[in-house]
Amino acid sequence: MSTKDKVEETVQKAREAAGKAREQVDERAEQLRRGYERVEENVRHAADDFTAFVEDSPARAVLLAVAAGFVLGLISRGMGSRD
Repeated sequence: MSTKDKVEETVQKAREAAGKAREQVDERAEQLRRGYERVEENVRHAADDFTAFVEDSPARAVLLAVAAGFVLGLISRGMGSRD
């Protein structure tokens, strides 16, 4: 086998490997796109549910927000001053 043949064979193998790599990258990109769409849809549903909850029970929503703020305040206060 001549040097030219070896170079051509090496180039062909490199092209095949690049093609396979490109296919894998495209496949992973598609998986990521589908995953992103699922997450986006889930977040949209959660936001819709939250909006409906606040519209249906505004007083309860405010009380829950106050309670959550109080708990977060206690946690952050306890974490900040540990001497």
